[in-house]
Amino acid sequence: MRSQKTLGIIFLIVGVLFLADTLNWLRVGDIIGTWWPLIIILFGLRRLAVPAASTVNAWFFIIIGAVLQLAELNVLDINQIFYYWPVLLIAFGVYLLITGGRPPFFRGRFSGKAKNDDDILDVFSIFGGGLRASTSQNFKGGSAATIMGGVDIDLTGAKISPEGAALEVTCIMGGGKIIIPADWNVSISSLPIMGGVDHEKTHGSAAPGADAPTLQVHATAIMGGLKIISV
Repeated sequence: MRSQKTLGIIFLIVGVLFLADTLNWLRVGDIIGTWWPLIIILFGLRRLAVPAASTVNAWFFIIIGAVLQLAELNVLDINQIFYYWPVLLIAFGVYLLITGGRPPFFRGRFSGKAKNDDDILDVFSIFGGGLRASTSQNFKGGSAATIMGGVDIDLTGAKISPEGAALEVTCIMGGGKIIIPADWNVSISSLPIMGGVDHEKTHGSAAPGADAPTLQVHATAIMGGLKIISV
């Protein structure tokens, strides 16, 4: 229901904009060309609103989007910013000296590890992918996002929390696969934009009982796809 309302609002706004363009009230192309970095900022804010998501990844997108937006508004000179690119190397060197390359926000969050028994999942993939497997015996859900890449999440070795779990998944120009035990109930709310979200059951897989815990999947697929497989 939530995803349908969100999709309805998107179509409403887009329809109004293009109607205004047709009636020569405004130039949609100029608006998109000027304000497109807001999409990056909104993506960062969305991840910031998810309790299980990494706030570092969220702020990365917010800052990048803000810089690009200021450049589009001619507040910042993007060429001047690139002129000082060695500052990034200096900052990264200081970061390694202080943290040893093992910052606390990568600990206990199942971020980038192939296998983990933490109760909360936090996966972020850009221009790449891989397999993530959880063996948590009290899985509570978390967050997973992929941009121009892909990620497979294997939960067959996990045991869902008695009160259930919620997993927020975002696929942008990429794909994802979530493999879950057949005895889990799954509730899916999806927002597909030129993409899709599917739930499949392997042949002969047992149906979950009425009192089985539920995995709630809130999925957003933009020019990408997510497949949930019960095995």
